[in-house]
Amino acid sequence: MTAFAISIDIGSTWTKGISVDLDGAQVVERRATATTTDNLERAFNQVYQGLVDTLRRKAGADAARGAEIFLSSSAKGGLGIIAIGLVPELTVRAAKMAAACAGGKIIGTYAYKLSDDDVKRIEAQGADIILLTGGTDGGDGVYILHNAEKLARSAIRSAVVYAGNRHVQTQALEILCAGGKEALGADNILPELDRIDIDSARSRIADLFIKNIIRGRGLQGVKERCSADPRPTPAAVYDFAQVWGETEEGLLILDMGGATTDVYSVSDPFQTSQDRLYRGLPEGRVKRTVEGDLGLRWSALHTAETGKNWAERILGPEGAGELLRWARRAAEHPEIIPQNAEEQRLDDFLAQVCVGQSIRRHGGVATLTYTAT
Repeated sequence: MTAFAISIDIGSTWTKGISVDLDGAQVVERRATATTTDNLERAFNQVYQGLVDTLRRKAGADAARGAEIFLSSSAKGGLGIIAIGLVPELTVRAAKMAAACAGGKIIGTYAYKLSDDDVKRIEAQGADIILLTGGTDGGDGVYILHNAEKLARSAIRSAVVYAGNRHVQTQALEILCAGGKEALGADNILPELDRIDIDSARSRIADLFIKNIIRGRGLQGVKERCSADPRPTPAAVYDFAQVWGETEEGLLILDMGGATTDVYSVSDPFQTSQDRLYRGLPEGRVKRTVEGDLGLRWSALHTAETGKNWAERILGPEGAGELLRWARRAAEHPEIIPQNAEEQRLDDFLAQVCVGQSIRRHGGVATLTYTAT
């Protein structure tokens, strides 16, 4: 019998699904509905039922009954993660890379020893996860233990993933658990100054994703019907880019949503010539950046503000004003769909801003600095 699969993604704005004939590599049906943020399972069921009904009609009851079910989610833009490290250019940046590659959205970064004011800000930010890093293996352990103490005595309710100096990991986890915090240990994301290891931290964050998104947001029943554990959408796309990039010379993927715009690229690391010295962390082959201020619905107003100067040049002052009004409507009513050519033109312009700005930020810049020798 032909094998079929149903894959559904719960996004911050829309819940989308697709049914596929795996043997024939053919799409059977696509469905979508506005995400029901008060109960994510309701939108899932609407999409799922539509896909199953079509599959039953086209391929028979046995095919519909035997179809594998897969789920991914980036509802609310993904898990909010705070990254804490030792040095901004090293462990903090490595922590941001690990969080991004795991499908999280960085909502704050902190370096060195946490102060009382830092802790108050962290408490107010309400992250889903705190990624606590710092120190190479066998290196400095004072700073990260200080930060563990600060977090343990705080009022934060976020889960903590420890991915720092492995020589003090047991001590740090004991401190956090004694303070009533949910804490998980992972391999050091920066075991040596010139080596990054984010796979273990990614796995821990994925575990917490299942708990926070699935159990905490009404999807436990859905999870039990799935053929595999649900995945954070960004992590699933990252893995896809990694696999696809093995056979491609270069690859660029844009995932533009209602809340964020994610950019993935696969390319060989930046190479320096012999007469230049490259400072900073080594670049990986697969890269992901997430722009939390660029989106077509929840973040539409900020997107319009970001592209204001460009809009005035292309659309004129009156057109820029219309863009701002459309963005305000889109942010207030994220389920909205353009109803005419003019609204579609404005929505397309927002998309152009998301694409242009996100790729520009993803690429970054190289700064030339002359040294004494």
